Amino acid sequence: MNKGITTNKDTLRNFCKDLYIYEKCFHVQRLLNEGKSIGRNHCRNRRLLIEKYIFTDPIVDKKIANINRGDLLDFRDRLSSKKIGENTINKILGILKTAFNEAALREIIHRNPTFLIGNLKYQQKEIGVFTIEEIKKLFPKDSLGPWTSLFDYTLFFLACMTGMRRGEILALQWGDIDFQKKFLIVQRAWKGDNEKGKPKWNRIRYVALPPMLIHKLLELKLEQIENNYSTQILYR
Repeated sequence: MNKGITTNKDTLRNFCKDLYIYEKCFHVQRLLNEGKSIGRNHCRNRRLLIEKYIFTDPIVDKKIANINRGDLLDFRDRLSSKKIGENTINKILGILKTAFNEAALREIIHRNPTFLIGNLKYQQKEIGVFTIEEIKKLFPKDSLGPWTSLFDYTLFFLACMTGMRRGEILALQWGDIDFQKKFLIVQRAWKGDNEKGKPKWNRIRYVALPPMLIHKLLELKLEQIENNYSTQILYR
């Protein structure tokens, strides 16, 4: 635990001074010690919310042991009055839940005021879906279509056909692809700032590859060999 965080007389500001700063955060360190995964990009985004919304609110200078559920609900109301989106507010309250969970775990507080505080309802944006005709226009069989290179065509086609996440595609290696058995294995992902880790939820999974995608991947591999690019990774 951070030096200086020893009693329930600490303010919320002092308790959260290193929260989600990857190299200093006691929460991050505990998760890593327990063999769990937490990405730097996730921490960086959470830290921005702390500095922008939590450290600028009066609640941050209250003693952590004196903050009650009403204080947190009032804080949430103040965020809502600033026209902040419900999803963002839920993330901010989630950060406070993490902070108070850690404080309770370390017995700095004996009651957790975030208990029973739920998320605000919010309207999720409907995600559009490509039609078959749109996919055919984006990825024609006999040309690059709208793409400027075979590389761009293939990686976006890979995302379209498999649903792989951006970080998973960027971390994919040729050795992860079994062309004979027509599948690939997703076992790592880029987390940002040259950091590579396990996929989301730490789950390694196998993904089937359709024939046209296999054909394009083989084309890309041959092109990279001919141009003396790395034969280990797809993304260069």
